[in-house]
Amino acid sequence: MNKKTALFSFLLIVALLFSSCTGKKTQENGSRLNEIVSPNENQITEEKHNSEIPITSHPETKAADIDINETITEKNANDLNFPQKINLFQYNKGSDSRLYGLPSARMWGWSSNGKAAYSIERAVDGRGGQIILFVILDTITDKAVYELEIDSFNFADIENEGLYNILKIEILNALKEHNITDERTQFQPFPFKRNNIEYNAHVADVEYKDDEYGFFEKVVTKYKVSVTADKKKKVISDSVPERSLTSNVSVCGYFLSPYENRALIVTAEEAFVFEGTELFYQFAGCHLGSGFK
Repeated sequence: MNKKTALFSFLLIVALLFSSCTGKKTQENGSRLNEIVSPNENQITEEKHNSEIPITSHPETKAADIDINETITEKNANDLNFPQKINLFQYNKGSDSRLYGLPSARMWGWSSNGKAAYSIERAVDGRGGQIILFVILDTITDKAVYELEIDSFNFADIENEGLYNILKIEILNALKEHNITDERTQFQPFPFKRNNIEYNAHVADVEYKDDEYGFFEKVVTKYKVSVTADKKKKVISDSVPERSLTSNVSVCGYFLSPYENRALIVTAEEAFVFEGTELFYQFAGCHLGSGFK
């Protein structure tokens, strides 16, 4: 073997040895890198999976398509939790002898900022069927912030709880929107005591006119409802009757808010319809700690 061939062989052996060592080191470093990096990557993936990922991390999803306050739909709706029916006229003894229309009521709950949800169920005279009026009332302003009328005539004369269930989604969303909880309070008669103060309610300043149709001697054209707190009082409503042939207006009772020192006071207007008289209920809020003079 000449010197040139021997030198070439030596350099080839050195190159092969260096390549073998480098490859082994790279493989060892790669294995070590996998031991260090892979667990962290898995941990990050798991954290993202278990956490709330902002919608901006999904380019295919638009923010406008997602409602933060999830709307109730058929898929996520619970069943309606029905309150018991209430006879709001149960504490009233005097009424026209021709009274036959006695609607039922349900108290659905309250919000912590003065709203109350109730419904009135009325049988339709003559035509037949039932009409339900579902109301969420702001008891501070006495304005309805939500009203829904459901007429059985429009739904093959389905009645009672079945009629509510037809528009269950609308009712559940209204209760949710106005933060109504099912803290349901009892319907009670006047007078009552609270914080060592006795409260009572009266129909006052009633104005009448002659009944041109001859059903009654006089009919009510205007009235006020006042509340007394011991020797002080305040007017909580100044009303015109819902029906023109209203013979009598009376205070029925009250509900107390479970959240505030506030009452919801119910009055009944007794009006002539068809062959007799029927009751039409009115609701007014009253803060029990202010406004009395």
